[in-house]
Amino acid sequence: MLTLCIAACALSAGEPESITFEWTTDAGERWTHAALIERPDRETDTGLGVMLFGGGLSADLHWTTPGSYEHDGETHRMTISGEDTRDADTLAAALLDAGFTVLRSSAVREGDPLHAENRAMAQAKPFPETVTMAVAAWGALLDRAELEPGEVFVVGHSLGVPRSLYVTEGRAAGYVMLAGAYVTPNRARTSALAEAAADEPGEDYDASGDIAGWERAASRAIRTGETRTAERFTSGGAEFDWACDVLAASEAPALAIWGGLDTISYHGPVLDHLLPGQVETVYVANRGHNLASEEDGLTGPIDPAVVERIVGWIAEHARE
Repeated sequence: MLTLCIAACALSAGEPESITFEWTTDAGERWTHAALIERPDRETDTGLGVMLFGGGLSADLHWTTPGSYEHDGETHRMTISGEDTRDADTLAAALLDAGFTVLRSSAVREGDPLHAENRAMAQAKPFPETVTMAVAAWGALLDRAELEPGEVFVVGHSLGVPRSLYVTEGRAAGYVMLAGAYVTPNRARTSALAEAAADEPGEDYDASGDIAGWERAASRAIRTGETRTAERFTSGGAEFDWACDVLAASEAPALAIWGGLDTISYHGPVLDHLLPGQVETVYVANRGHNLASEEDGLTGPIDPAVVERIVGWIAEHARE
């Protein structure tokens, strides 16, 4: 069951517009979430939009990685600098400068007691319900921004990649896929695939000078034809088409960016193999799951070169 309720505050031109949307959970609870519309200057406005789909099950409006958080009286650091990273803000600023209206929503419900207690935590629903939530956000934001699906590009990160394809049903103008999870038909964890292929030959996809486990695993899958499974993608008791199949049916252009330090990058070569010509695949050496520097398990902000590549690709396809 899905219900929408849009509350907006009228702001002067050029200022972000905050709205809220509602949806009903499988348990019958009514959750309210924040969303944001940011419009470019009239002189640069392309008339097109970009919607950001955060990863995981509970990404906030800013895609925040807290610099640190408290647990059991101890401080735990999460970022290299000790400061918050807010990658969605970085992407939004660059896209606004390029003339795009930016749409984004929070998967953290308003009044969440877990998030209020610790911003590194949030009450999360299983993946299928996050799709329902994102459908509500997509409808509310497009309606308020007066945009059609074909006038909006999508940028998704991690689980936000398949979620964006299920929500938009492949009808967006184009897709930017950042470290996409469960993108190609394989149920095994990519870390397990990498470990199993430790002694296999492989291709240096990210041109780092070393061949990582994910590169060996992807090379083996392509070499042996093990790039598909008869199973559908299942999560939380629901079944979905594999993200690559939704993308193939849409014929929409896509840019896929993967980090050389991220085992999930296994899906990159396989996606390129399954959809030759439709996806532009980019590998960035020495970058992790957030397409950022990593040190001792800590992350930095998204690489500025990655942001530039994303905005350039969207601008090029917008002109087409």
